[in-house]
Amino acid sequence: ALPILNTFEKYMKNEHMGRDNAIKSKALEGIFRCKGIEIRHMVNELRCLGVPICSCSQGYFYSTNPPDIRETLNHLAGRASKIKAAHDGMENALSQETGTL
Repeated sequence: ALPILNTFEKYMKNEHMGRDNAIKSKALEGIFRCKGIEIRHMVNELRCLGVPICSCSQGYFYSTNPPDIRETLNHLAGRASKIKAAHDGMENALSQETGTL
């Protein structure tokens, strides 16, 4: 999976630098001949490695611009807190069912 990740990173950096050059997941799926989940996994893996793949309503883009990176950070933090709330709700359901934590 590493060569495709490397290719994806280079493609984003060379072809989709900046918000004005954002690309939708559907277009990336066609270019890389894969499903949306695979695009999301590659984006996530690159972000985990410190590659600044940002996103907005127009799609994904590569950016070294701090405001773009901050906006993506805020979006990720919001998603993380919603996932945490769902986790806590499920934990409550489990403790009600089992009478324990």
